[in-house]
Amino acid sequence: LYDLNSHRLKSLYDLNSHRLKSLYDLNSHRLKSLHEFSKLDATTFPSKDKFFNVLTQKHISDDDYSHAKLVYDTSGCARFEDYLKLYQLSDCVLLSEIFTNFRKLSLDHYELDPVHYISLSELTFDAGLKKCKIELQLLSSVNDYLFFENQMRGGICLVGKRYAKANNPYMSDSYDSSVKHSYILALDCVNLYGFAMSMPLPYANFAWMTPDEIQSFDIFGTTPDSPQGYILDVDLEIPTSLHDDHNDLPMAPEHLNITYDLLSPYSKRLCDQYQLKNTLPARKLTPNFFNKKNYVVHYLNLRFYLQQGLVLGKIHKILVFSQKPWLREYIDFNNQKRNESGTVTEKLFFKKLNNAFFGKTMQNVRKRINVRGALTQDTNQKLLSSPCLNYFEPINENFTLFKLSKPNLYLDKPIYIGFCVLELSKLRMYDLYYTHFKSFYKSSCDLLYTDTDSLCLHIHTNDVYFDLREHFAHVLDLSNFPVDHFLFDETNRGKLGTLKNEICQPIREFIGIKPKMYSILYGENECKKTAKGVRSSTLANITHMTYRSVLMEESKLRHMQYCILSKKHILETVAQNKVSFTAYYDKKFVCEDGIHTLSYGHKDV
Repeated sequence: LYDLNSHRLKSLYDLNSHRLKSLYDLNSHRLKSLHEFSKLDATTFPSKDKFFNVLTQKHISDDDYSHAKLVYDTSGCARFEDYLKLYQLSDCVLLSEIFTNFRKLSLDHYELDPVHYISLSELTFDAGLKKCKIELQLLSSVNDYLFFENQMRGGICLVGKRYAKANNPYMSDSYDSSVKHSYILALDCVNLYGFAMSMPLPYANFAWMTPDEIQSFDIFGTTPDSPQGYILDVDLEIPTSLHDDHNDLPMAPEHLNITYDLLSPYSKRLCDQYQLKNTLPARKLTPNFFNKKNYVVHYLNLRFYLQQGLVLGKIHKILVFSQKPWLREYIDFNNQKRNESGTVTEKLFFKKLNNAFFGKTMQNVRKRINVRGALTQDTNQKLLSSPCLNYFEPINENFTLFKLSKPNLYLDKPIYIGFCVLELSKLRMYDLYYTHFKSFYKSSCDLLYTDTDSLCLHIHTNDVYFDLREHFAHVLDLSNFPVDHFLFDETNRGKLGTLKNEICQPIREFIGIKPKMYSILYGENECKKTAKGVRSSTLANITHMTYRSVLMEESKLRHMQYCILSKKHILETVAQNKVSFTAYYDKKFVCEDGIHTLSYGHKDV
């Protein structure tokens, strides 16, 4: 923020550089709630114990308190009300400076003004079409639209093996030379969606193949850069001979209805123990070994699946379309500007443009709603009798809010782009894992965890870093290693679709409880941890050993969390004592040891 040219803030307070910096830092302080207006009349600055962040449950630091008092003393505040107004006004002015800078970036690079758009998604979509000079054909048939809409599959997120411990010479203090060498790698794909959006994508001339054309169609005669692309509706069979080799990450993922009967005895026991039966059945994107019926798939994905051993059954229908890498220019432009940017804000801006463009192509217009307010009995009765009514909530005795579905839906979004980007993204991750790592290491490579664009691997080899340099350098971005590290290489810096080491220090241990809930211990007892639904302030006090205890001892933990909620449009600070950790996991068939898993449909289940 301090790098912004803050003309408004300077002119508002007639500030020099030192005082301007003080106001920027002021916004990092959090004030304890003021329950009475009379407290604003205080003529002395509050004591340190009055500054308390309820959300993080932390007191202000000595340095921050000294700084806040300095601002109070040097800004001419006669009462605490003056300080509060200064805080609020500076916050608003800072936001205006940020938005002004945002407008300037957009106008300079795309000649589009953000004030004419509701969201960044709308802005970047127009910017992309303008940059690429492309006119997208919209689907004119409801059946064609449903063909794509019903088969949208997001990123894959699962835990493969729930615990792994590394053993290698790079961990000098805990290395056991009598035990086989093993390593844990945490890899992220560089701008995965940007990579997929740079490939040939549909844009026009959608048509269904005739039965005769389907009969003569050769999937292996297609190429990635062909001017024609295909989306197929097929039946697929996964031979049992592939189950062991593909157990980590079965191909052709689909949304699976996970029922209680599908769970392993281990998961059933925990489901009963934690009283989680009410969460089932649950529909989740789950790679599995069940045969597929009417599976809609991009032709490049299908070709890869068949090359890996899946068996093609009947082809029900094929949609053919014109394709070309029409979006590549926009993606490359944003990546170039991101690399050239000198501030974190600008880098984030150009990164968000690419991601938001993809999001716009996935827009689900069915989620749009109308919200109406009723002040009279007649309006209440009218809205209550509406066939579009979903929900209503009385705000007070005189006012009620109604949530209604849209009476008309306009299916006017190019969702075929979003479908193809999702398919091509998964293809890239399957290719990186199976074509490169699994084909090289065979059974010595296990998938611990994956989440859309990441792979966490447990590899048994003499020296994985030597392997990375000698055998995988062409698919790796090694630029984030220290300059003096023997793996450091800038050849693929920022190259789309390459894998980058998320953690360059030796990883010691991995514990994965369930999707979005894992801990990685690395370096000198440093820890990368995630826990969906647990606030960052709470997570900061949770250790790697907590994850181990939950997994190994099947513990159930609760944590008190504080958050701001809106109840009837009134903001409240609420304390929640919620279940934060359990060992229950249902996206795979968990073996009795609680560590190893089998994919649903596996021959040994």
